[in-house]
Amino acid sequence: MPTGNVGARRGSSTSGSKDSEDKLSSNSRASLGNSLFHFRKPRKACSQGKIFSGSRKGHSIISSALKSETKRSSSTESTLQSHTTQELGTSSKPLQFFRGGVAWEYIGRDKDELNFDLFWPIKKGAFSGTDMLDVEELAPLCSFRGLRSLKITGMMQSYQRYIWQAAWLNLGLEELELEMALEPCIRRGFCGDWPFIKGDWMPRAKAGGPPIYHGQYGNGTIHRSIGVGEYLDTAAIGVAKTNAALLGPTRNRLSISKLSLSGFVVDADPFELWFDHRCLRLIHFKNDCVDAGFYLPSEMRHVEIKFPADIKEEAIWAYRFSPKEDLRLIEMKGGEKVAEWDYRKSKKKMRTLLKEAGREKCKRWGEKAG
Repeated sequence: MPTGNVGARRGSSTSGSKDSEDKLSSNSRASLGNSLFHFRKPRKACSQGKIFSGSRKGHSIISSALKSETKRSSSTESTLQSHTTQELGTSSKPLQFFRGGVAWEYIGRDKDELNFDLFWPIKKGAFSGTDMLDVEELAPLCSFRGLRSLKITGMMQSYQRYIWQAAWLNLGLEELELEMALEPCIRRGFCGDWPFIKGDWMPRAKAGGPPIYHGQYGNGTIHRSIGVGEYLDTAAIGVAKTNAALLGPTRNRLSISKLSLSGFVVDADPFELWFDHRCLRLIHFKNDCVDAGFYLPSEMRHVEIKFPADIKEEAIWAYRFSPKEDLRLIEMKGGEKVAEWDYRKSKKKMRTLLKEAGREKCKRWGEKAG
């Protein structure tokens, strides 16, 4: 496929900016803002980590998290105090173990790049459903207006509610990277043809029938009858557009030119409805993405698609050690090797050396005792 220039963006049309704001009085806007950015104590969230932990990658991630002794609070505090607000959240200084709350006060709203990781290391035996960032703690993301690059990694649950709302409000957003901490888990009884996007995978031809929605009420996950995992949810994107229009101007379609996904179930509906074919140049499926009916519309034939190759690991022949053939007897004096013999041919010599070594040791013990 032809490769476009990532970062090129054309056709920025806005919709419903002044009309929606005129309908809202100053009091209603203030109350809406206060309710949106009110920092509440984290609620007990539904833990997808427990369900995901049955998968192969889930075991490795959870076990590595349990072994980590990093203290989240001290790490975040030291990071915030050691860097300026312009450095925080950039690709060179990403925010690790992000906890939301007062941490947002250290991040300038005039930034054009934001990069943070939401995965929380936990101590052994202390894992619970609250060991993840509450969804509402990501609400202040919608207060940014000049972002051109947004990267969120280590997500243990869906945060698409506010991620897509921020994508609509940032009219110049060009790069969006989303990474889940765990891969999707599809039920064994599910009869759909959903291959992993890797190796010899190829995009499908455009389906002739009506689109099928695989999500669950627009919450960013696949339906529980299918399995557990993050879903590029066209309904969540649409609801976010409606909510974003109440806060500021939005485009008719998203301005994203480079989309990177890890651990997502993907179909074609979001690209048909919400992405601008004049802006989109690259879709990068990184790791553990699942094809649930993905194809590109005809007007997006120029879009480049990247995905991991299926690496075939070949067995490496190991050398078999034979004590009879490979074992050597070495005589050391003064820390240096002075002689070497074949073990099979030097058993007599070895017994002699052992006797001499035993005499020397006994002699030293006698001197110490005396």
